[in-house]
Amino acid sequence: MASLLSGGSRALTRRCSFGSLATSSWGASWTARDASTTTTESEEASSPRPSSVQAELDRAQRRRFHFNAFYTAKSTAGARAARAQEVPAYDDDEDDRDGGGAVEGAAGSDASIDTSMETVVAGVSHSFEDRYEYRVEVHTGELRGAGTTSNVYINLVGNLHQTGRCLLRSPDEEGEDEVEEFKTGSNKTFNLLAPNLLGRISGIELSLDATEGAGEGEGEKPGASGGGGWYVEKLIVYSPTGKRLEFPCKCWFGRSDCGAWGPQRRKLIPFVQPLTERLTSFGKILPKQLSIDTGAFVAPHPDKVRKGVKAKSFKEYGHAGEDAYFKCYSKTGLVFGMGVADGVYMWSEQGIDAGEFSKALMSHAREEVAGSSSAASVTDIIKKAADNVKQDSLRGSSTLCCCLVDMVRGTAQIANLGDSGVVILGSGGVKFKTPQQEHSFGYPFQVGHQEHSDRPEDALQSVVALKAGDVVVVGTDGLFDNLSEEDAVQIAGEVRKQLEGKCAGEVARRLANELGRRAFQNSMDKWIETPYSKAATDAFDMVYSGGKKDDITIIVSVVS
Repeated sequence: MASLLSGGSRALTRRCSFGSLATSSWGASWTARDASTTTTESEEASSPRPSSVQAELDRAQRRRFHFNAFYTAKSTAGARAARAQEVPAYDDDEDDRDGGGAVEGAAGSDASIDTSMETVVAGVSHSFEDRYEYRVEVHTGELRGAGTTSNVYINLVGNLHQTGRCLLRSPDEEGEDEVEEFKTGSNKTFNLLAPNLLGRISGIELSLDATEGAGEGEGEKPGASGGGGWYVEKLIVYSPTGKRLEFPCKCWFGRSDCGAWGPQRRKLIPFVQPLTERLTSFGKILPKQLSIDTGAFVAPHPDKVRKGVKAKSFKEYGHAGEDAYFKCYSKTGLVFGMGVADGVYMWSEQGIDAGEFSKALMSHAREEVAGSSSAASVTDIIKKAADNVKQDSLRGSSTLCCCLVDMVRGTAQIANLGDSGVVILGSGGVKFKTPQQEHSFGYPFQVGHQEHSDRPEDALQSVVALKAGDVVVVGTDGLFDNLSEEDAVQIAGEVRKQLEGKCAGEVARRLANELGRRAFQNSMDKWIETPYSKAATDAFDMVYSGGKKDDITIIVSVVS
């Protein structure tokens, strides 16, 4: 059951610096400093450069890069603002930092070689004219367990140069073993001062604890060790000329305590195309159209049952307590839509029935899907549904999750706002899972009548390719708080084995009932370990056990 949102989104903005920075292939050192550091040009080092480095720098100064303007450190306002402190070749205070060994003993030489890193670190500082500032903003998501204490590395890739792998770590936090460097909901700023322009930035290589995760490439499932997962909302990069590039992510790195996971290394590209166009054009037209068979399960909170509340389930919609759902085809029959909403029970203390709010939300969403074409956008569906509920002058708030299956292209568009969600089971296990979207533990994102409620545009959006045999499970937090993804995979395997040779519709109905029955059992067990008890243990630093009593709503769709 979602809790009443009492405040807006939390955001922690801090200025930090890189702890270490790899050098470019031609040997000139890269350095990164705290964003708040400012010095004067009088601190610039006057020692001569190595001839090879000086020659390369001279050639770089003669280059003219025609993007929007001629790039030089003195001709752009963005670069003039980057007053950089010169970094000496040897600093006793930085011996323990990553890469510190590369410059040890270099005080009396032009350059020193770190054979372990296979890079050459210049033994001199670069003047202000040789430096270009790239400002990077890292936005950690506001999901449960989104923060991380693991090392994070970044590589800015341009069409002329790249930075190499850079460790993101604040100077005051280096050497600490358990520092929450990237906290849930935090926005952190780093300044990268480079001796040469990168050119047009085409991508970012972002990795989590890459030294320990070697061998786990993009798309591979990381190790099972929990606690180090990180959910990245987006990165924003500002070039020396002030040009802004946004790199959307909305993905997990590594495995979190709440069970969500993703590859430890990802390549991000800048946002260039409207999201609606990406969602509706994803995938290719299949040689044979997919079909969908569904089943649904709804059950109210046990305390509500004792008060006489009953679950109601019909062909295209249903509800139980404050939960509601819908499932229907579009007017063309080429798109199948389904969704769930979980109203906030705490509104009842103010005499407001949030169940009416969630039911109206699903009713309007069903109407929008039924009247939509094959090119419908899931974002438009939930936005129009939320707007119509406001026009009805209903009070309350609710989480919201909607999924549109394009049976011609074989894709699922998903928009999730709050702690409901979607799990897609494939032949090899969990194919996709939406993370829970929370301001803090127990305070999920939600649309509502109140001024500080979240917007449908805040929903996490995804597109997943489907194929015959996949199972799409849409549910409220009553399911996902009490049943792990591993349990869901096991139950799905058992049901399929028992009903081998039966029609897909019977499999969908049986699986929905089995998932609901197991989730209800776990919610009543005080000693079992559940996703909710794990999250509560992590959030409050105390050991919790048992499930969470709640309304439970599940829609199971079998793709064939």
